[in-house]
Parts: sequence; C-alpha cells; structure tokens
Amino acid sequence: MQKQNIPATLAPRLLCRDIADTFIADISSAEKFDLRFIDLLCEMATAENQDVAEAANTAIYGRIIEGLCDDFSDRGIKICNEVLARILFFVASLKAYSQLNALLEKLDLNSREKIIARYNRIRRNESILGASAKSPKRIFILSRVTIGADIAITSIILKRLIQTFPQAEKILVGPDHLREIFSGFPNVSFAEPEYKRYGSLAERTFAWFEVYKKINDLHPLADTGDTLLFDPDSRLSQLGLLPLVKEENTFLFPSRATPREGENPSLAALTNLWLDKVIGDQAHCFPSVSFQEKHITHTTTFFKQFSPELLKITINFGVGRNEGKRISDSFEEQLIFSLLQRNNTIIILDSGSSPLSKERVSNFLARAAKQSIPQIFMTESELAEKIIPFTHGIIGFRGSVGAIGALISGSDGFFGYDSCCQHLAAALGIPAVTTFAGIPNERFMARWHPEGEHAATTVIPVLKPETLTPEQISALAVKTAITFHETINKYRLEAKG
Repeated sequence: MQKQNIPATLAPRLLCRDIADTFIADISSAEKFDLRFIDLLCEMATAENQDVAEAANTAIYGRIIEGLCDDFSDRGIKICNEVLARILFFVASLKAYSQLNALLEKLDLNSREKIIARYNRIRRNESILGASAKSPKRIFILSRVTIGADIAITSIILKRLIQTFPQAEKILVGPDHLREIFSGFPNVSFAEPEYKRYGSLAERTFAWFEVYKKINDLHPLADTGDTLLFDPDSRLSQLGLLPLVKEENTFLFPSRATPREGENPSLAALTNLWLDKVIGDQAHCFPSVSFQEKHITHTTTFFKQFSPELLKITINFGVGRNEGKRISDSFEEQLIFSLLQRNNTIIILDSGSSPLSKERVSNFLARAAKQSIPQIFMTESELAEKIIPFTHGIIGFRGSVGAIGALISGSDGFFGYDSCCQHLAAALGIPAVTTFAGIPNERFMARWHPEGEHAATTVIPVLKPETLTPEQISALAVKTAITFHETINKYRLEAKG
C-alpha cells in the first residue's frame, strides 16, 4: 500500500477527528460507552505540541460536545454530562489547576456521582412562588456566552424577571457583549468574568472557578435566600453541572431536553414555557435587545444621508468559526451581485470579528472594485461623520455587535447564515432571510429559528452545502435574492395594513 503524504499539521487533526468519530459511533450504537476515548483526547489536548493540543480541543468541543448539544435530547444531555464530568476531573487533577480541585472538595463535589446527582436535582427545581416565598434582593443571570443564544434565551429570562421582580437587582454574568445588547434594561448591572470561548481545554473548564470566585467576591452574601441564580444552560457553569449559589436557589433551564411528543418548538418558546413553571404564567415575551445610546445616535446620523427611496441591506456572512454553516465564496459573491441588480441599493457588508471573515470581506471588496462596483470601507468610529460618495454599491464595515445591531435596525432588510445577526434582526423586527446550512437535524433548525415580536424571517434550509455544484450554487444565490426582495415587499405591505 502506498504511504500517504499527510502534512504534519494535518495529521493531528485527522487522528483526533477519528478518535472523536469512534466515540460518537460508540455512543450511537450502545447504551454504555467507553470514556477512555475522552481520556485520550484530554491527554492530547494538554500536550506541549500546539498542533496536537488544538486538534484534540477542537475534536472534544467542536465534534463531541457540540454534537451532543445539537441533538436536543435527554440522552444527549446524559452523555454530555458524563463527558464534561470526565473532563472536569482530568483538569482538576493537573497540578496547575489545584485550586479547582480544592473548590470541588470544599463543595463536596469530589466525584462524578455527586456532580451528576446535583444536576438531576436542580433540573427538578421549578416554582419559586408560594406562601413562604419572598422577593429576592438579587438575581444572577448567566450568559449563554454566544450572542445569538443570549438574544434568543437570556433576553427573555431577563425581561420576565424584570416584570416579576422589578425591585430586585439583576446581574448579568458573562462576556462584554451583554453590555452592548442589554444596556437599556432597567436595574441591570454586569459582571464580566474572563471566559475564552475558543480557549484551551483547561481554560474552558477552569472558567467555572473564575465565575464562582467573581460572584462570591462581588457579593459575599450571594449564597443566601435573598439571592437567586438563573442558568440558561450556560457554558459558565459547564452546562449546569457546577454550582455558583445554593442548590435550592438555582434554576436551570434545560434547553436541550427532549420536548413533548409531537412538539418541536423554538428555544424562545421553550424558555417562556419553562418560566411559566418557575415564576408563574405571564404573557410570553419575545427576544429583544436594547443598545447603548451612542450606537443608536451614530447610526441614526449615518442613515440620514440616504434618501427614503434607497434600499439599505445589511449582510453578515459570519458563522462563528463553524464553516459547516457557510456555503461558499461563490454563493456570497453571486448573492450580493444579484441584490445589486436593483438600482439604488446600498449593501452594508459586515466584516465580523475574526481575521478570516475580515480577510474575506477585504478580498470581496477588491473584486467588486475590479468590476467597477462602487465600494468603500468604514469602521464604527466613523459612523457619525462618514459621507458615502455613492447611492448604489457596497459599504464594508467593521465594528462592535452593538454597532452592527444598530445598523441592522436602520436597514430595510438583513441577510445572513445561522448566526447571532439573524437573532438581532428578528428581535428588531427587521425583515430577513437566513440560509441555514449544514443542519444536523430538524430539531436544531426548529430550536434556533429566530423569533421576535415583529419578526419577518424567511429561512432557506441547505442540508449539505458541500455537495452543491457550481450551477446549484448560482441557482441558490438567485433564489435567495428573489426571496429576499419578496420578504421585504411582504413586510412593507403588512406594515401598511
């Protein structure tokens, strides 16, 4: 057999992927599964060789844990808990993370059995109402870490807690994007422990220790009956496995649970149904956002330079480093050129935050310039004074989530993949078209369907984008552009009554 010439940097990825796939096949075919595959990947994820460590980390989180979460089933939860507990005690055994081990000992959570048992108990925590119940003084609400999930889920929890306990201090715990999308909500403060979304195995696991310390340093009395914690299935608590306040004061939203037979609701709907049990029936809330005043003011000023006849479209091709959600450069280019077939169209093309997405936007603008399409690039700091020297073309943009959200709110329509911006558009009531690519199952698409009180979102599912031929990609781009204009026109007709 001829020996394959595999690049040195690719070999670890292939090996780790094969180990992960073997574990996935094992859990798919048997009730019992072999966690030694996880042990092996943990050893590799903490190796000195960076290529090996990164490959193993990607296999654990991107292939195994994400796959189990995306299954949206009770069995997926059960297996994921076993995997996370295995990882937890591996990291706690490392000399560099002895503080983690000490805290687990202090909390009497020094075994897999105790951690799983605690999780099963808090899943049963439901109503906090009753004759002896008193209003809390302080409520911690954990972030889901990703922006889209915080809009779809966390915003609903926040709004309904504001309605039920208006006097209680609400503390949102998570990344700094929370300030940008929830700053206008009343009586809300923010705690920002460090969490590296794409950190190493040890960093992601140790993050719980940092969150625990942050909460208890900020509020030494957090572990009292006056304090509640709402956990929306957060990475900050290792998906609910680990405590941050007293068990009886913790309320975990089991977002990945198997729904009742015959139902396939969105995460927004499930959040409301769960809150009905916990804090009582209320009118259901839709996802919403509230930007900082500077973002609203600057984008309002920016849009004033355009006439009402102009069609303003915001596009974000971001996929949160999950390339399986993306179609191709060719699709994106043909879609934009199809949208520009309509005269007096301005496209705001967001470059996102990752180096790869910035490079793609830069390359696309260069190709547009070669075709004599007017184009310009601007940053968030230029919003309030930038004069656009054309009324038909492309504006490349780089800025914060608050700035891009405010731009979406002033646009006539939005296009994107399955990412945070589709949830921004839905929450803002801006007509949108989303291409859902690489869908693992129907439950996934149903759960993540963007919702808003005045949402007008059309979803185009694409099951296996990697199998599309060039002709099919071209046809999809044209279909998407037509669907986009139809969605906007329908929205405008309905708005007129």
